[in-house]
Amino acid sequence: MAAKTLGPTSTFGSRGVQSLAQTDRRSRTFWTPTNELSPGQIDEQNCETYISGSNVPTPNPAIGANSELSNVLRERFFTLLPGENIVRQLGVQIYRGPFTGGIFTELPPKAHLQSLFEVSYDDINCLWPLFNPSILISLLDEHYASDAASAVNSFARWGLLNTATAIAIQSRAAEGSYSEMIDLSWHFFKNSFSVFPAIVSRGSDLLALEALLAMALFMQGSSDLRTTSLLISEAARLSLTLGFHKKSYYLGMDPVIAERQKRAFWIAYILDRDMSIKTGMPSVYKDDDISLEYTNSDSLGCPGDIISSETWLEATVFRLRTELAVIESDIQNRLYSEKSSKRTASQLLQAVVELDYRLEDWKEKVPLNIQPGRIIWSAVTARKEPIILLHYVYYCAMSAVHSFAAHLMPVDDVSLLSQSISSRIIHTNMAQESVRLLQHLPPQAPGYLWQILFYPLSACIALVAILLKYPTDVRARSHLRHIGDFVKFLNKVQQHNVLDVERMLHLCTEFEKLVVDATTMETNVLQSAEFPTTGCSNTCLNANAQRLISQQAFYGHHMHLAQGLMGNMPALQALAANVFFDLLPEQKANSSTGVLAPALLNPETYQFAFTQGFNKH
Repeated sequence: MAAKTLGPTSTFGSRGVQSLAQTDRRSRTFWTPTNELSPGQIDEQNCETYISGSNVPTPNPAIGANSELSNVLRERFFTLLPGENIVRQLGVQIYRGPFTGGIFTELPPKAHLQSLFEVSYDDINCLWPLFNPSILISLLDEHYASDAASAVNSFARWGLLNTATAIAIQSRAAEGSYSEMIDLSWHFFKNSFSVFPAIVSRGSDLLALEALLAMALFMQGSSDLRTTSLLISEAARLSLTLGFHKKSYYLGMDPVIAERQKRAFWIAYILDRDMSIKTGMPSVYKDDDISLEYTNSDSLGCPGDIISSETWLEATVFRLRTELAVIESDIQNRLYSEKSSKRTASQLLQAVVELDYRLEDWKEKVPLNIQPGRIIWSAVTARKEPIILLHYVYYCAMSAVHSFAAHLMPVDDVSLLSQSISSRIIHTNMAQESVRLLQHLPPQAPGYLWQILFYPLSACIALVAILLKYPTDVRARSHLRHIGDFVKFLNKVQQHNVLDVERMLHLCTEFEKLVVDATTMETNVLQSAEFPTTGCSNTCLNANAQRLISQQAFYGHHMHLAQGLMGNMPALQALAANVFFDLLPEQKANSSTGVLAPALLNPETYQFAFTQGFNKH
């Protein structure tokens, strides 16, 4: 006989335990005895049913239905039931959903936001064509036309509007007010992030995907790489859940709507692949499952209906980024995945050759006026940021291929040795180009500048590694000059108070000292007839240089080391700390930020943090 349980809908009267006992028999309408029993027997069996499995002793039926012990036991059982107030509280807690939207600050007046949206997204749309002012304004109309409760309960709309507001505030910040505007923007981003669980678990449309992508783009301007990665991976997963990766999904769809959805998918794809090659983390996507074609290289490639040469250029750059991301995927899978470690050196060398060919073929498709190696920067009239970022991604991909080949072991095979030497030259060329690009970079807001600094820092680490290993390289002076140029750039940023890069400047200054000492010592050795000319022995170098040379990770994927210094991925932080621990400034990395990251870009500066323990709601 099943025992009756107190379900979430159980309610109790206001007349105490006695009334509970009186109403208990009447509430048991679902139980039907197989044989007709007397009232006393029913009371006794009910009592036995309730206390079955409890610590209250079960009465012996032989004692009799109306025994005093049966009554005592029944009364003792009912005294164990929770009081009316406790039950009411439990009922409220049971029916409360686990996720609720938070309001850290109210949205500004509609007219103010409308004006802000109309003028704020040109800079970010030229990089990531996501924000359409007319669509955002229509979402504003819906938001302000609804009541307060339903306004927040539309999770995707609430998330997108608040992140769009946060990004707009930062994009319109004057040079001297970055700190105040970044602080303000975080209030709105926290509004968005409060509905992140709801969007991830219940998001079912394009708006939900755009909200996640907007959050990811905002977080890219912080030092919190983990949260950025989380947002990107969830956006990628949602794009697959919605079916945006399938060509058949768009059959019969309005072309403008279809293009908007394709844009959202490819933004998620690019961000995911970019994160994968920079950090070594597996991608969400599998290219074999994707049948979607690229976006059009026309005005539909960017939000809005204005057709101009600049809009066409930005759409072309976005498509080129998409094609390059597909090659990045192949680089990660064929050279840096766990599966690649099982391939032979000859197989890996063949992969290097094929990937290099694909990158060169991609480069030839880039219009001559913006092509890496051929562009005349003084003749560029459009925004330079998307072109610079495109070049950085290309150099990054080439470096990933050829840094791998440069250290491919064993090198006793003639073909491997030849490819290793060739790849080392290409790798240094890419590193130098990455530093040289900084001279064409227009003044930037702190968040975007921090994203860009990843590339020259990675290049600087690569040049230091090459100089310490080959201090007599014929291009040693050129390598030294480029490292010095990056140090000068960081000095300029620090002096102009654009961004606190003091810790990065300290590290790169130490790098410069190490390589200057190494090349100077080697020159002295070569000028002395008493020593062989085969290279500088470890005794010529100081302890820091010797230790770096002995670190295998120092000659691995330099992008991973750069991310370990700038971001907060635990595995990469540990890798970078192990390689550079005696060169780093005295500040430990933590879970929210990297060891080189400035406080301005640390989310915890703006109380975007998780407290220890649990808060009672």
